[in-house]
Order: sequence, then structure tokens, then C-alpha cells
Amino acid sequence: MPTRLLVVLAGSLAVAGCTHDRAHPDSLRAWLESPPAHGPSQNAAPADRVRFLPCAAYDHRRDHAVFAPIVAELQAGDVVTYSMGIWETRWRLLTGHIEDITFRLFTYGHVAVVVEDPPGHRYLFTSETTTGAAREDLDDLAASDWEAWRLDQAERLDVPRLAEFARICQTHDHGWTGYDYAGLIGCGDRGLQPTTPAEIAHHYLCSTVVVAAYRYAGIALDAVREEGFGHICPPAVVVLSAGAVVGVPPAPAIAPVTPPVNHPGNVPVGAVAASNPPAASPVNTSQVPVAVMAVSVPPAVATPVHAP
Repeated sequence: MPTRLLVVLAGSLAVAGCTHDRAHPDSLRAWLESPPAHGPSQNAAPADRVRFLPCAAYDHRRDHAVFAPIVAELQAGDVVTYSMGIWETRWRLLTGHIEDITFRLFTYGHVAVVVEDPPGHRYLFTSETTTGAAREDLDDLAASDWEAWRLDQAERLDVPRLAEFARICQTHDHGWTGYDYAGLIGCGDRGLQPTTPAEIAHHYLCSTVVVAAYRYAGIALDAVREEGFGHICPPAVVVLSAGAVVGVPPAPAIAPVTPPVNHPGNVPVGAVAASNPPAASPVNTSQVPVAVMAVSVPPAVATPVHAP
């Protein structure tokens, strides 16, 4: 679609688009952001069902003084959803930030997950329209409005596997090819249920990369209706969905190496010959020529003694 047409469309939505009032969302948004009725949690045992609970919130116009202590409470696995005021969204759209149109269409326009890698260092992992898989500093949250969500059984999320997923994604495509543009209209989503590195896709939306990261870390979310045509996963669906603890595949077992036992019957002939060299044969002096014997054993030479 030409850029000019995108600008016109964005301007129209900015002026006459859907409301941003969370208390009275329009019916289309409510339908798009409703979690699927069927998913992994439906088949899980009650003890294995999980859901997200809000654990923090920040308004960059009001809470700047308490930003540091709020961010300090975030932990690996927390999901951060971003929102934007209606007038700020309209201004950004009219000034060419077409990617922010999601803030007009949905309750949350962006989502990321907190990753800890290496231990003790936390960062935000997400997918951006211009970079694909991306990592961002937690300090970047100071300029946005956001809410943080945490699993009610957060200890069951495999945090090292979450970090491994983020590392693998960051080695894949970057730039425009690293973002799942087809997924914006519900086409072509792949790699949403990865359990091995080979199953991790090369491009995701910001929402589907969180869903896939959680699945890789042992939590299957109900946010995914289906893979392929017709699947749309707005950021709100991620945190409003229930999920199930499905675990991670066991690490491949490494068979112990047992050193062979050297029984006499199993040792190669060459090894026996090398370890047990034949004894030297005695020399029969009766068959050695006299000249040779004379050379071989020279006679003793008398040393003269000088009188003092």
C-alpha cells in the first residue's frame, strides 16, 4: 500500500477512529481482545492452570518520581503492556508514526517481556516493526505509560529457557524482514508453540513473540486461536488469557562412557607384542670369530708406575 494512502488512513482513524475509553470499549475491540474460549488451560489439571495478575503500573506524566522503585520490582517473566493517551496517539499518527496506529485500535498498543540474561541483568524483549526481535533497557519505560503482569505461579516459568529463546531470536532476521507483517492481518503466523530451537520462527509480532517465548519456557497460553489464516493476537489477549503449565522437553541424555576392560583374551596381538617384548637370545661365543672377539673385548693395558 502506498505511503500516501497509509497516511490518509491513519489520519482518518486518528480523527474519527474508535474510542480509547477502557471502561466502554467498542464491540469490535472487545471481540478482538477476548481470549479464545478453548485452549491449553481447558485441558490442564487445576493445579497446572495459570493466569496473569497485574503487579505494577506507571504513568509517565504522574509517576516519574517513583519510577526507580517501581521498575526495581519487575522480575524475569513479567509481561509489560503499553498504552497511550488519545491525543498523544492522534498527534503521533498525524506526524507520520504509522506504527502507533495499534494504540488507537486496541487497549494496549505494544507488549514486551522482562528477560534476565546474564543473571542479575534484566532487559525488555519484544519485536519491533523496523528491527524485528529487539532488546530494550528498562530505563526506556520512563517515557511510556505501561502496566506489568505476572503469572500467579511465576515460579513455574523456566526463566533460563526464556532467556535462551530471546538469545536465539536475536540471531535471526533483523530489520523489516524480522517482523511478522502478515500476522497483523491474521495470516502466516508460525512458530507459536516452539519447544526446540529449530521450531523458533524468524519473525514475530510483539504479542506473538511473548506467546512463543512463554511456550518455550514451559507455559502454553490460550492467546493463540490458531496458526495460519484468521489468527489475530492483540497485546491485551496475551495478558487476559489463561494458560497451562506444560513443562519443557527433557535435555537429551548423554550415555556414560565406560572404559573397556583389558582381559587377556580381548587384547590385540600387537598390543601384547608391544607390552611383552621377547627376551634377548644368549650369544654363543663359541661361534664368534677370534678377531671379532679380540675387537669386541680389547686386552687390558698396563699402566707404568713411576718411582717417586
